[in-house]
Amino acid sequence: MVKFEELKVEQLKKELAARGLVTSGTKAELQKRLREAVESNGGNIDDMSFDYVTDAPQLDMNVLLGLLSEIKGDISASNKELKADISDSNKEITDKMDHKMNIMDSKMDGIKGDITEINGKIESKFKEVDDSIQSMQKQQLFLEQKISSLENKVVEIERAPPIIRSNPETNVTKMKAPTFDGTTSLNVFKLQFETIASSNAWNRREMASTLVVALRGSAAEVLQMIPPDDIGNYEAIMAALQRRFGSEHKKQIYQMEAINRKQYATESLKEYATDIERLGHLAYAGECEDYREKLMIQTFVAGIRDPEIKKAALCFPKSSFAETVAFALTQETATLLSKPVYKVREVQAEQENPITAICAQIKKAIESGNNKKFNGSCYNCGAKGHIARNCTKRQTQRRARETSPTKQEQQEALN
Repeated sequence: MVKFEELKVEQLKKELAARGLVTSGTKAELQKRLREAVESNGGNIDDMSFDYVTDAPQLDMNVLLGLLSEIKGDISASNKELKADISDSNKEITDKMDHKMNIMDSKMDGIKGDITEINGKIESKFKEVDDSIQSMQKQQLFLEQKISSLENKVVEIERAPPIIRSNPETNVTKMKAPTFDGTTSLNVFKLQFETIASSNAWNRREMASTLVVALRGSAAEVLQMIPPDDIGNYEAIMAALQRRFGSEHKKQIYQMEAINRKQYATESLKEYATDIERLGHLAYAGECEDYREKLMIQTFVAGIRDPEIKKAALCFPKSSFAETVAFALTQETATLLSKPVYKVREVQAEQENPITAICAQIKKAIESGNNKKFNGSCYNCGAKGHIARNCTKRQTQRRARETSPTKQEQQEALN
């Protein structure tokens, strides 16, 4: 039995001829034509089997045996060659692997030697670092001891009473410290006091004790607000004076005063410039020098009273405040020198009798009072130029009332 797919071309043609169909065409056309014919009759050609016998070839046994013997010989020869090749390959691979292992062993030995050398170097470096750390710790301990001893010496020196130093060679007496009562500038007093302290070679303890003695009046009252432990501390006493009499909190006041400062009528240009410089240093104490100079120049020039000097200062600006003041003073001197001088030969003064002068003034006042015109309106008639007391209409009305009969008289006349 043969399935549909196993049918050959002749068998397909035979089946088509049995069904009265065309037998020409390729194998695929024949299979398609046969499938359509079977399916048109309601069958399934894939499930059908056809009565045909498969043709088996007729082989000779001797030929087969010969072929088998040849195949067996070839296989044995191939096995021998394969075994020889495998043995050669195994030997070659083994040799190569041994060679590689030898190379790796030599490299590993070199690496182990390098690692040992590096470990030795690292250990030596660690030992050097440990030695240096120990030496630095010893030095640090030594320095701490030195610093502690120096601090103790400083404390002893500060607690020691002031020593009066003298110079037998020059026999120069020490300068006396100034006094401060709170009415003068604290900055000026501080500058004078520290200059004298530097000249007399005072230490901080001596400066503090001298400062306490130099305070007077309201400034001495600041000592009551200083803790007892800070009475010998110069910086603490000066900080308390700064809080009470310092000018740091008055900067804005000084700035407004400097901005609104103008030259007074009775003030010279030199006095005005000195006051502007004072206000500039007080108002802009923390600013840089160039910025403070610029503001001082602007304030000084803006407040000059003389328009000619002010115009010249604006037309020829200078780089510093001192140069600007010098230029303004030069212009002021030139203005004074350029004014004409009138020489008076003789001056005569006439003495007037005081009684005559008083009479003349009285007469003038009377004449001015009589000639004075009234510009208001009359309350009686409403006309302008006179008052109600001098009104002519009022006088006419009064005379008419006096001459005319009263109501009682008119009533009696009627009766």
